[in-house]
Amino acid sequence: MKILIVGGGIGGLTLCSFLRKKGFQVTLIEKTRKWNTIGYIIGLFPNGVKIIKKLGAYKELRKIGQALPGYEVRDENGERLLGISFNEMRKKHGPLIEIERDGLHKILRNRNKGADIRLGLTVRSLKERKNKVRVTFSDNKKEEFDLVVGADGIDSRTRDYVLKKQVAEKPKRYTGFTFWILWSPRVFNFPKNVVHYFGDGKFLGMFPSKKKLGILFMLATKQGSLKNQDPREFLKRRFSDIKGGVPNLIKNLPESKEIFHHDDDETRVKSWYRGRVVLLGDSAHALSPVLGMGASMALEDAYVLSEELSQNKDVQGALENYFIQRKQRVDKLASWSKQVHSLMAVKKPFDKPRNLFIKHIYSKIYYRNIDKFLEDGPE
Repeated sequence: MKILIVGGGIGGLTLCSFLRKKGFQVTLIEKTRKWNTIGYIIGLFPNGVKIIKKLGAYKELRKIGQALPGYEVRDENGERLLGISFNEMRKKHGPLIEIERDGLHKILRNRNKGADIRLGLTVRSLKERKNKVRVTFSDNKKEEFDLVVGADGIDSRTRDYVLKKQVAEKPKRYTGFTFWILWSPRVFNFPKNVVHYFGDGKFLGMFPSKKKLGILFMLATKQGSLKNQDPREFLKRRFSDIKGGVPNLIKNLPESKEIFHHDDDETRVKSWYRGRVVLLGDSAHALSPVLGMGASMALEDAYVLSEELSQNKDVQGALENYFIQRKQRVDKLASWSKQVHSLMAVKKPFDKPRNLFIKHIYSKIYYRNIDKFLEDGPE
């Protein structure tokens, strides 16, 4: 079977590697003309780490990734509301590993040496006929494939083709939050755990890797309302009231050009495939970065789709099985995302009851949810 993968991110490269191992003829296209360092830090939960093991790249992951000991939630005064050790999760399911995105991307590129990867190329049009997909590329060349996989992210153009007959569907939904991501300079002792600060309608997350500390700021606001703000100065004003290890961070923020700002959109679509065109990763189910589960879910997608295609001679049956398996897990995470955003959106004077809930109840809910989610992952 001849397969085209559109997009050379985490999901696309993982799928390419699995399919090539299974003997498929795979072409991967990527719009960038050369591989660049894009993105910041990635958290791989045990379900994602399991897929890396299946690729045979676990040693490389452990060499450059950081296994985390636990998770903390603090209030805006820096008081710890809860602390969760990952020891039990590690013993039962495996480690949670933080890694710089570029490091993980290089691992996956190494797994695809010799693959038919074409950079600086996009899809101009797709047309299906007689169980083939005729693809016109951005260089005007045409080629036929048995299957096209859209792994081209939250702004997927492949998704436009899949949703062509569902004109009323709006795949992207604003969560009510805007976010900023950056690398922190080493101006204080970096935490060993993931640390979340819940404030007055705002959130700050610290995510340590082996060499760097990724920072995520989130603020409840109207969509598009802050696009003209200078990121550095705005963050200094709006997050200066958070205590703990945060004041030194706020005082020493990097230049605005080193801070990535974007409104927090999530993607949900009713169907992930149409004919012989199928979606994978953020093109089908982008979730808020606050969950830290996006990369792990893309890795799962790639593994499940490759397994279904190798075990089922009926392509439509394989795509249907893939969709059914993955949709259920994505729906669970989407529900979880709503819960977390509800907690983050709480403003004064309701922050104190929220904090009591986090301190006495949320820890049990969190561990129960993550434990069950990891148990139900693909084998």
